[in-house]
Amino acid sequence: MPIRKKGGRNGSGNGGKGGNGGNGGSGGNGGGRGSGAAFDFLVVGAGFAGSVLAERLARGSGLKVLVIERRPHIAGNAFDYYNEDGHLIHKYGPHIFHTNSREVYNYLSQFTRWRPYEHRVLASVDGQLVPIPINLDTI
Repeated sequence: MPIRKKGGRNGSGNGGKGGNGGNGGSGGNGGGRGSGAAFDFLVVGAGFAGSVLAERLARGSGLKVLVIERRPHIAGNAFDYYNEDGHLIHKYGPHIFHTNSREVYNYLSQFTRWRPYEHRVLASVDGQLVPIPINLDTI
């Protein structure tokens, strides 16, 4: 969501395009306490969608993006971390990401290392394990 300049519309007044260093922005809204920083966009939530949106808005555009998050970390429910023993902990349970898009996979690979995973569902039929749903591999 674009941030509005106090007392004006987006892009108007001293905080508009050409004002405030040409950042196209929000006047005095945003930034750290007393920093005087201005932002072009405010993204609420640093989960999967918010993090990607903020990165896409900011990368190479010259736009300033402020992301706010109520949790003390990014990544939403997909957040994980290494504990003091070096074990990877999935704070909100394990998550699996699926995509058939090479473009999406390549984009996200800039930010993470993948762990190979192949999902298989097997049913026991007369003591033999067979894949579900039934397909040519079943025969």
